[in-house]
Amino acid sequence: MEITLDIPKYDRSFGLLLNWVDDHRIEVKIDNGEVVIFANRAGLESLANHIMTLAQSEVPNGRHFHLSGSAGLEETSVDLVLGKTDFA
Repeated sequence: MEITLDIPKYDRSFGLLLNWVDDHRIEVKIDNGEVVIFANRAGLESLANHIMTLAQSEVPNGRHFHLSGSAGLEETSVDLVLGKTDFA
């Protein structure tokens, strides 16, 4: 199987641009101290796209984005922050 992702090129003047796949559904929960992410296919592709957007070499360390019930996740979700660091 081959999946093509449309990764928005990072531009300092615009910051991180997230490309959502239509009809995505993503739910983030905490269950017994574990973070659990459930998503449909479009949601998983969207998350992959967001992670690859952060992975671009032009994206500086410390850049991040917030997802929440009002920003991309199901309303019952806990907030999720994904960010880039080099752990140096």
